[in-house]
Amino acid sequence: MHYRIQPYLRPMVLMCLFVVGVVPPLTAQRGRGSAAPSSMHPSIGVRGGRYFTFDAWTLGGQLELPVSRELVFAPSADWLYMNGTRNWQVNIDALLRTPNASPLSIGVGLAILRREFVSVDDITSQIDAGLNVFLRLSPVEPTLGIVRPFIETRFTRVTRQNPIQLTVGVTFSPGG
Repeated sequence: MHYRIQPYLRPMVLMCLFVVGVVPPLTAQRGRGSAAPSSMHPSIGVRGGRYFTFDAWTLGGQLELPVSRELVFAPSADWLYMNGTRNWQVNIDALLRTPNASPLSIGVGLAILRREFVSVDDITSQIDAGLNVFLRLSPVEPTLGIVRPFIETRFTRVTRQNPIQLTVGVTFSPGG
Protein backbone atom coordinates (compact mmCIF):
# COMPACT_ATOMS: atom_id res chain seq x y z
CA MET A 1 0.00 0.00 0.00
CA HIS A 2 1.32 3.43 -0.91
CA TYR A 3 0.56 6.58 1.11
CA ARG A 4 1.38 10.01 -0.27
CA ILE A 5 0.42 13.52 0.80
CA GLN A 6 1.77 16.26 -1.41
CA PRO A 7 3.93 18.76 0.54
CA TYR A 8 1.73 21.70 -0.51
CA LEU A 9 -1.29 19.94 1.05
CA ARG A 10 0.21 19.33 4.51
CA PRO A 11 -1.01 22.66 5.99
CA MET A 12 -4.51 21.90 4.68
CA VAL A 13 -4.44 18.43 6.24
CA LEU A 14 -3.51 19.98 9.60
CA MET A 15 -6.27 22.59 9.23
CA CYS A 16 -8.86 19.90 8.42
CA LEU A 17 -7.79 17.84 11.42
CA PHE A 18 -8.19 20.96 13.56
CA VAL A 19 -11.67 21.56 12.12
CA VAL A 20 -12.64 17.93 12.76
CA GLY A 21 -11.59 18.29 16.39
CA VAL A 22 -13.05 21.74 17.06
CA VAL A 23 -16.19 22.20 14.93
CA PRO A 24 -18.37 19.33 16.26
CA PRO A 25 -18.00 20.38 19.94
CA LEU A 26 -18.77 24.00 19.04
CA THR A 27 -21.84 22.91 17.09
CA ALA A 28 -23.06 20.76 19.98
CA GLN A 29 -22.68 23.64 22.47
CA ARG A 30 -24.55 26.21 20.37
CA GLY A 31 -28.14 27.05 21.12
CA ARG A 32 -29.49 24.07 23.03
CA GLY A 33 -33.18 24.58 23.65
CA SER A 34 -33.44 27.58 21.34
CA ALA A 35 -35.68 27.76 18.32
CA ALA A 36 -33.04 27.82 15.59
CA PRO A 37 -33.99 27.83 11.90
CA SER A 38 -33.97 24.33 10.41
CA SER A 39 -30.93 25.24 8.30
CA MET A 40 -29.00 25.38 11.60
CA HIS A 41 -29.76 21.79 12.60
CA PRO A 42 -27.27 18.98 11.90
CA SER A 43 -28.31 16.64 9.11
CA ILE A 44 -27.33 13.29 7.65
CA GLY A 45 -27.70 12.26 4.04
CA VAL A 46 -27.20 9.84 1.20
CA ARG A 47 -25.56 10.68 -2.10
CA GLY A 48 -24.75 9.08 -5.41
CA GLY A 49 -23.25 10.15 -8.67
CA ARG A 50 -20.79 9.74 -11.48
CA TYR A 51 -17.02 10.21 -11.53
CA PHE A 52 -16.51 11.03 -15.18
CA THR A 53 -12.70 10.89 -15.20
CA PHE A 54 -12.58 7.43 -13.61
CA ASP A 55 -15.68 6.13 -15.44
CA ALA A 56 -17.12 5.15 -12.06
CA TRP A 57 -20.45 5.34 -10.23
CA THR A 58 -20.45 6.49 -6.61
CA LEU A 59 -22.63 5.85 -3.59
CA GLY A 60 -22.06 7.34 -0.17
CA GLY A 61 -23.21 9.36 2.78
CA GLN A 62 -22.55 12.68 4.43
CA LEU A 63 -23.04 14.78 7.52
CA GLU A 64 -23.76 18.49 7.65
CA LEU A 65 -22.88 20.26 10.89
CA PRO A 66 -23.72 23.98 10.73
CA VAL A 67 -21.20 26.29 12.36
CA SER A 68 -23.17 29.41 11.43
CA ARG A 69 -25.92 30.30 8.93
CA GLU A 70 -23.29 30.66 6.21
CA LEU A 71 -20.72 27.99 7.15
CA VAL A 72 -21.31 24.22 7.32
CA PHE A 73 -18.80 21.50 8.19
CA ALA A 74 -19.66 18.75 5.67
CA PRO A 75 -17.66 15.49 5.85
CA SER A 76 -18.66 12.77 3.39
CA ALA A 77 -17.55 9.38 2.10
CA ASP A 78 -18.17 7.68 -1.24
CA TRP A 79 -17.64 4.16 -2.51
CA LEU A 80 -16.48 4.17 -6.15
CA TYR A 81 -17.77 1.33 -8.33
CA MET A 82 -15.21 0.77 -11.07
CA ASN A 83 -13.94 -2.43 -12.68
CA GLY A 84 -14.64 -4.64 -9.64
CA THR A 85 -11.98 -2.95 -7.52
CA ARG A 86 -12.34 -1.49 -4.02
CA ASN A 87 -12.05 2.27 -4.28
CA TRP A 88 -13.28 5.01 -1.97
CA GLN A 89 -13.02 8.70 -1.27
CA VAL A 90 -13.38 10.55 2.04
CA ASN A 91 -13.98 14.30 1.95
CA ILE A 92 -13.47 16.77 4.79
CA ASP A 93 -15.21 19.83 3.42
CA ALA A 94 -16.51 23.22 4.44
CA LEU A 95 -19.63 24.48 2.67
CA LEU A 96 -20.19 28.23 2.38
CA ARG A 97 -23.80 29.21 1.81
CA THR A 98 -24.22 32.37 -0.22
CA PRO A 99 -26.12 35.26 1.39
CA ASN A 100 -29.70 36.37 0.73
CA ALA A 101 -31.23 32.88 0.79
CA SER A 102 -29.61 31.83 -2.49
CA PRO A 103 -29.79 28.09 -3.31
CA LEU A 104 -26.15 28.19 -4.48
CA SER A 105 -23.33 27.14 -2.13
CA ILE A 106 -19.61 26.75 -2.69
CA GLY A 107 -17.35 24.32 -0.93
CA VAL A 108 -13.70 23.49 -0.42
CA GLY A 109 -11.89 20.81 1.50
CA LEU A 110 -9.60 17.84 1.66
CA ALA A 111 -10.10 14.67 -0.38
CA ILE A 112 -8.53 11.33 0.52
CA LEU A 113 -8.84 8.89 -2.37
CA ARG A 114 -7.99 5.17 -2.37
CA ARG A 115 -7.76 3.37 -5.69
CA GLU A 116 -6.81 -0.18 -6.63
CA PHE A 117 -4.94 -1.06 -9.78
CA VAL A 118 -5.23 -4.53 -11.28
CA SER A 119 -2.46 -6.03 -13.38
CA VAL A 120 -2.07 -9.53 -14.78
CA ASP A 121 -0.46 -10.93 -11.63
CA ASP A 122 -1.09 -8.38 -8.87
CA ILE A 123 -3.46 -5.87 -7.29
CA THR A 124 -1.88 -2.74 -5.88
CA SER A 125 -3.53 0.14 -4.08
CA GLN A 126 -2.67 3.78 -3.68
CA ILE A 127 -3.96 6.47 -1.32
CA ASP A 128 -3.68 10.11 -2.36
CA ALA A 129 -4.79 13.35 -0.75
CA GLY A 130 -5.90 16.40 -2.65
CA LEU A 131 -8.08 19.49 -2.81
CA ASN A 132 -11.87 19.51 -3.36
CA VAL A 133 -13.67 22.48 -4.87
CA PHE A 134 -17.40 22.19 -5.53
CA LEU A 135 -20.64 24.02 -6.28
CA ARG A 136 -23.95 22.89 -4.78
CA LEU A 137 -27.53 23.76 -5.62
CA SER A 138 -29.96 23.11 -2.74
CA PRO A 139 -32.94 24.83 -1.11
CA VAL A 140 -31.95 27.00 1.86
CA GLU A 141 -34.61 25.47 4.12
CA PRO A 142 -35.58 21.79 3.99
CA THR A 143 -38.60 20.81 1.90
CA LEU A 144 -41.29 18.68 3.54
CA GLY A 145 -40.02 19.76 6.94
CA ILE A 146 -36.84 17.68 7.24
CA VAL A 147 -35.66 16.78 3.69
CA ARG A 148 -33.22 18.84 1.62
CA PRO A 149 -32.33 17.58 -1.91
CA PHE A 150 -29.12 18.75 -3.57
CA ILE A 151 -27.03 18.47 -6.72
CA GLU A 152 -23.34 19.29 -6.81
CA THR A 153 -20.45 19.27 -9.19
CA ARG A 154 -17.06 18.54 -7.65
CA PHE A 155 -13.53 19.00 -8.96
CA THR A 156 -10.86 17.10 -7.02
CA ARG A 157 -7.19 17.96 -7.46
CA VAL A 158 -5.60 14.60 -6.73
CA THR A 159 -3.07 12.71 -8.86
CA ARG A 160 -2.61 13.86 -12.43
CA GLN A 161 -6.15 13.03 -13.51
CA ASN A 162 -8.09 15.78 -11.65
CA PRO A 163 -11.39 13.89 -11.52
CA ILE A 164 -14.73 15.63 -12.02
CA GLN A 165 -17.81 14.29 -10.23
CA LEU A 166 -21.53 15.02 -10.48
CA THR A 167 -23.48 14.09 -7.34
CA VAL A 168 -27.13 14.15 -6.35
CA GLY A 169 -28.41 13.44 -2.89
CA VAL A 170 -30.74 14.24 -0.06
CA THR A 171 -30.11 15.22 3.55
CA PHE A 172 -32.42 14.71 6.50
CA SER A 173 -32.55 17.05 9.52
CA PRO A 174 -34.24 15.10 12.31
CA GLY A 175 -34.05 18.14 14.60
CA GLY A 176 -35.58 20.41 11.95
